[in-house]
Amino acid sequence: MPEVAEGGDRETFLSSRVGRVALAAVVSVNIVLIVSLLFGGNSLTGIAAYRELTEEYRALQMEYQECERSQILLSRQILMLKTDGKYMEKMIRQKLNYMRAGEIQYLFEDGKNSSGEKTK
Repeated sequence: MPEVAEGGDRETFLSSRVGRVALAAVVSVNIVLIVSLLFGGNSLTGIAAYRELTEEYRALQMEYQECERSQILLSRQILMLKTDGKYMEKMIRQKLNYMRAGEIQYLFEDGKNSSGEKTK
């Protein structure tokens, strides 16, 4: 920075031509930095990028929580299959359509005809 004019006070420097040019340069740089911060296209800067990353973080947190809930349910099912014979039998009958000797199984269509269209 250039030396301050005689007398050493700041007002004299700012009133000089060099001082005004230096002040304009500093203000211009600050404006450029503020605009870059607010609307920067770079993925590392900009409030828009920050908001986008915040939304993505929230979505990932929700997905993580859903996965945790699913894991807890699956762990419970595994435990029940290992320890509860009646539950295991129920799941085998449900998922694999197994029957005991002498039982008759009735299977119903889910409201679709052979072409895959829903019936009325």
